[in-house]
Amino acid sequence: MWKRINKMIMLVLVLILAVTAIPLGAFAASNEIKVTINGKQLYFDVNPQFIDGRIFVPMRGIFEALGADIKWDGKTQTVTGSKGATTVKLTINQKQAYINGKMVNLDAPATIVKGSTLVPVRFIAESLGADVQWDASTSTVIILEGEVTASDYYYFLYNSKSVSAADLTAIKSYIGKFRSTNNILLDVTEAKDAVEIYKRLQSDSVKQSGKLLGIQIFGASEDVPAFNYLSKTATIFPDRSMSRFDLVLNGEPFLTDYFYSNFNNDSAQLKKEISPYAVFDEKTVKIDFEPQWKVVRLPLSKGEIEGYFKRFDEYTTKRNAQKSIPVVNFSSPTYGNIPGTPEDGEDFRDPNDERRLLYQKDDYSYVLQRLDKEFNILKNYRLYGNQQGDIKVKTNVSGDYTKDNVAKENGTGIVDFFFNGAGNFTKTKFKVVERGDEAPSIGSDSSEKIMTPDTVNKVLSKNYYTMIMMQAEDAKNLSNKSLVHEMMANGKAISVFAGSNKVLPGGLNNIAPLEDMKPTLYYFTYNFYKNQSEGLNRTDSYFNASKAFVTELLNHQDLKWDPNFEFGITNIASLHNLGVIEYP
Repeated sequence: MWKRINKMIMLVLVLILAVTAIPLGAFAASNEIKVTINGKQLYFDVNPQFIDGRIFVPMRGIFEALGADIKWDGKTQTVTGSKGATTVKLTINQKQAYINGKMVNLDAPATIVKGSTLVPVRFIAESLGADVQWDASTSTVIILEGEVTASDYYYFLYNSKSVSAADLTAIKSYIGKFRSTNNILLDVTEAKDAVEIYKRLQSDSVKQSGKLLGIQIFGASEDVPAFNYLSKTATIFPDRSMSRFDLVLNGEPFLTDYFYSNFNNDSAQLKKEISPYAVFDEKTVKIDFEPQWKVVRLPLSKGEIEGYFKRFDEYTTKRNAQKSIPVVNFSSPTYGNIPGTPEDGEDFRDPNDERRLLYQKDDYSYVLQRLDKEFNILKNYRLYGNQQGDIKVKTNVSGDYTKDNVAKENGTGIVDFFFNGAGNFTKTKFKVVERGDEAPSIGSDSSEKIMTPDTVNKVLSKNYYTMIMMQAEDAKNLSNKSLVHEMMANGKAISVFAGSNKVLPGGLNNIAPLEDMKPTLYYFTYNFYKNQSEGLNRTDSYFNASKAFVTELLNHQDLKWDPNFEFGITNIASLHNLGVIEYP
């Protein structure tokens, strides 16, 4: 009796959650049939539907959501679900089903609709020991099993006007693979800007009982808005006085998703002119930069999302089958071993010495080499470095930075690419000029576009790949007109880290000990690959690396000679994880 009373109490609690947690003002849910288990909404690749007065759902989705193993016999068209000591068996178009071998009659049999096998949800759930209720006011099937406990959750944001029916089906199928969390799919069509979305998510999150694990965005910034950010920073030129701020730089405003990463900020502050200068120097804007959960955007628009998920599933299968995934770096540094500066092994760390601006190695390629040789993190690493001009990459080069070598590596199988340079796959050809007794400086520069939006998918055409792009605004403003959009919408790119604005890695510390690299993007890179080497997936590795980098930046606000602090804040706001969160 007490067990029955407890279940009734649970039902009341779940009904309250269903009323308070799902609609978010303008994000009102549609009238389609919904199914929840202990308050968690389920998402299927085929929508639940009425058939002969009964609600039917996809067989695999409901069995797996209830924790049952499932087998399908194509010859007899029979599905068998097993959970603990209970076995349920149904055959397509037969009104007789079996529970532990005992025949029972069905009001409506399992059926196939447009290639999908659908089963009666009430029969399946009750056969496996759950209680089932129907809430006509919200068109919701409410399933209760076991104890109702606090559940961690994700937000999945989309714009219903910017997805096709096939796109939305693919999104729901993807969300349905997150089986251990409460997954909240929200239509943000009516939101006028990112601050409005943020405010509503912030308000809804306090009603949830678990921990927010992440926010997945479907759509480019034209579809789901991003935040405004101004690249305005104070910096210094190294001199003997070492005054903190000799110059205020005003960059172009750009769009970012970064502020979706915590709800500690007052939405009114997010409407102000956000910049490092305003936050850390003028202190006219109060912003918490610490990321609390992962934020990932798939920057694709209407008609492009379904195809991406087909490629994503194929990529996942092939990546799991491939024994080793190499990291292949194509490096075209903007600074390097300039003639006349110290040879390898010499180290100048005097912050007052302006010559340190020229004391650099091969920019990012040198950092990746250290991850390979010094830190023993990269197990399978290859480098292709620019061999043109006076600033050449000299360390362990497998070949030149050319489109033929890019295509060759893409043909070897799945590769994790790392491109660094002046942006948009540009190979620079710097010439160094002498200045008498003074240190040499960079003079003329000619550039060669290795790949363009018109050619990138022709060069990278053979195998799926992921990529890190430490270049200039390759995902400019997270738009559906960016280079990254072209790579993901019409090419084989699956996951890309790229900037919605210029990314300035800060090459001054690439020869430094790890402790001294912490205020630069090199520390982000170190942590990302370290996390991957320890078995974390790409999304979790990115989040952990971002959090570690920002923590170090905020702990180094006393930097007096290094401009990387405030550049670093802008870098982390610009750099984005573009793709989708890996499901468990």
